[in-house]
Amino acid sequence: MDVMNKHKHEPGFTIIEVSLVLAIAGLIFLMVFIALPALQRSQRDMHRKNDMNRAASALNRYKSNNKGELPNFPNPVFSQVVGDTPLASYLLPEGEQFKDPDGGDYLLRFWKIPGREPNISVALEFKRVVFITYNAKCDGESIVAAGGRNLYAIQFGLEGGGTYCIDG
Repeated sequence: MDVMNKHKHEPGFTIIEVSLVLAIAGLIFLMVFIALPALQRSQRDMHRKNDMNRAASALNRYKSNNKGELPNFPNPVFSQVVGDTPLASYLLPEGEQFKDPDGGDYLLRFWKIPGREPNISVALEFKRVVFITYNAKCDGESIVAAGGRNLYAIQFGLEGGGTYCIDG
């Protein structure tokens, strides 16, 4: 009789308890690994939105210092990295960087063709292209023509989908 009582009171876990704990731990790990990439993508897109707001602020400061005029370029469509544009001193003060979260330089594409807008759906295939369209304003994620020669809209395709658009 002592032998039976001895076995009943030994501490330990049953195979069902161990299996249940492992299953719950597996579900937790699965949820983390599914949510983590989406969270990282969201953080990168937030960084990009902040960068586009910096670009709008730089354009507004440029306009303030140049009698309300936007930068003038010889071609109706002009593309350049930030450091080679008139906005460099406004976007890159004191050694600051204006780069995509992946580390690459943004390409500013100034679009000055009246009545036409860039094909942003094509632009989404090209990473780091910032469209700055003159005489335009945002209409949701797209742009529409706007009166006034010193108005602009900034568009940027987001990694998580959609387009970020800012009026200026």
